[in-house]
Amino acid sequence: SKEYPVTSVFVMFETEKAQRHVLEKLTVSKHNVNRNHINALSNPNYLFRGKHVLDVDEAEEPSTIRWRELHLTKTDFLIKLFSTAIVFGLILAFAHVVYVLDQGKNGDSRAALAIAISNTAFPQVAKLLSKFERHSREEHFQVWLYAKIALFRWVNTALVISFITPFTFTVLPGRSVLDAVYKIFFAEIITSTITQYLDIGGNVKKHVLAPREKTQETMNLHFRGSEIFLAERYTNMTKIVFLALWYCPIYPAVLFFAAIALGVNYFLDSFSIMRTWTPQPKLGESISRYTTLFVFPILILIMSYIATTTWESFRFDRLCEDSQTIDESLVGTWELPKRDIINDANSIVHTTTETKYHSLCRNVPYNQQQEQLIYIYQAFTFVNLAVVGFVCLGCAILFVKKYFSATYEPVGADQNIPFRYVESMIGYVPQVSSNVIPYPLIACNVSEIKDSDLFSWEDPNRGYEEYDLTKDAEELLGEEIESSKAVFSKMTHWPFRRRQKQSV
Repeated sequence: SKEYPVTSVFVMFETEKAQRHVLEKLTVSKHNVNRNHINALSNPNYLFRGKHVLDVDEAEEPSTIRWRELHLTKTDFLIKLFSTAIVFGLILAFAHVVYVLDQGKNGDSRAALAIAISNTAFPQVAKLLSKFERHSREEHFQVWLYAKIALFRWVNTALVISFITPFTFTVLPGRSVLDAVYKIFFAEIITSTITQYLDIGGNVKKHVLAPREKTQETMNLHFRGSEIFLAERYTNMTKIVFLALWYCPIYPAVLFFAAIALGVNYFLDSFSIMRTWTPQPKLGESISRYTTLFVFPILILIMSYIATTTWESFRFDRLCEDSQTIDESLVGTWELPKRDIINDANSIVHTTTETKYHSLCRNVPYNQQQEQLIYIYQAFTFVNLAVVGFVCLGCAILFVKKYFSATYEPVGADQNIPFRYVESMIGYVPQVSSNVIPYPLIACNVSEIKDSDLFSWEDPNRGYEEYDLTKDAEELLGEEIESSKAVFSKMTHWPFRRRQKQSV
């Protein structure tokens, strides 16, 4: 027998019953796999070579496997953390850019346009950072990309405006935070919609570059569609929701703006899926589950907290009577917005000849309705905090439980449909995509599978042997490639054959 250096092994079954039987017998916890606890298996015959406990799990869809990155190390994980940390630096740098643009006349319009453009352009930067990372599954890649883009867009869209705008400008007529938020929503709806609908890059490839190509293959490359990532679309949705929830306590109209923006994105994404975007791999539910269980509850928690602090700070100037006791931290010289305000008992008199300052305080007296509203928001904050904490605690308990004790639980009933009858039958064939070849390159010997239906594509002009990288390697090296070497993957196919009845 030969020794094969192995990272992962993918096994396909003819029947769903056989697959479930194997998973039920061989599934053990990660703890037992790492410790090689042979007693975790019910039968010693289930041990690999009689002494090894295998880490067996149900595989993702073939289209989500990143074949060149199956073998991951701790260094790869550190690289992911480092690339994510770079995003924090980019956030700080762009926050300074927005602050500079926000100065002067029409500064809020310039800042809003810059925010909209950066939200559209940053996914390309995040994808560039992700090229230095290694992910064994496309779904894992999308989750890390989701984290990078979401972090940038949330901070860039909602938090930057709050941080660079003085607190006293929150509801100041003429140039307030509310005006900036309105312009951000307007820019997001118009700018991103027009950019996505026009698909400038895709149309240039189809109508300018493609007709000038000299071969049919190179021309077909320009018609593959624009590359899109599910993580980017999810972050676009959560960005709009986050912006609306952040400012809705004092600007309820943003909820209607968010509804309009989400509706426009829905119909535009439906158009792009059918017209301009390239087909996507069949991803799992990781991003949707993460968004539902963690992102949305946390956004609602942030909204309730911001609502509480906002209404506690109303009138947004922290001014009170001269005779009222204030915190020592508030004693000092404060720069207030230069604006003519009517002179009354609770206001600042600011004219060209006289300036009168009342005391700054945090204990601004509330009216009855305001006190009730603050109490409701506080109660909602505590309830939401308890729910989020309970969800996080439950997920942590499930994670620990799964690490030490794991069992296989099938989803749904056995459909009793043999694999050979499945119309979308696709096998785990190692493939590598290329930007200069219209079809993937096959990283295994196809001599045993070239006549099967395990491929998700078919070249009408060439056979699968033309895309076999082992043939190219043999031609370049001048010798046959041994399958036992860690160069290419090995795939074997045993097609279903009906047993012949023996006559008695």
